[in-house]
Amino acid sequence: MIFKLDHSNDDPFNAVFIEKLIDPRNLGEEILKLIEIIGCMQFRIEELVDKDMFMNAEQAAFILEKHFGFKNVTQEYFPFIEETFLPEEEWDVFNEYAVGPTQVPIIQIDLYRARESCCGPDYAELMSKRLPEAEEFDKDMCALNAFYE
Repeated sequence: MIFKLDHSNDDPFNAVFIEKLIDPRNLGEEILKLIEIIGCMQFRIEELVDKDMFMNAEQAAFILEKHFGFKNVTQEYFPFIEETFLPEEEWDVFNEYAVGPTQVPIIQIDLYRARESCCGPDYAELMSKRLPEAEEFDKDMCALNAFYE
């Protein structure tokens, strides 16, 4: 499945496309899981680096590729990016598209809305469920600060 990571308030050309093989019968569960992982990654960067730092699509893709088995396929799917543009009022936590001549399905995840959908009193429990408890993961999350320098 192809996922587009984006943020409704960012330049639409800053989106990143990632891919992961998933069982289509579990698509809904896998979308929810990815949304939760992204939201929890944002919470973790706020804890480790800066409460005001917001992870962009490139940073999210880096972590998802290194720690969650995704593959960055931006070069392959970037020619279809304009087919995934939406007016801001139509954005949701995720939106579905079919792009290109073969109508490849793409699920767009809004990074901000992913974070917001994970807020609540159980966010710490969700973080322990969705994020690896590894020193290397936290080290990579802290290193995301270099994207801004």
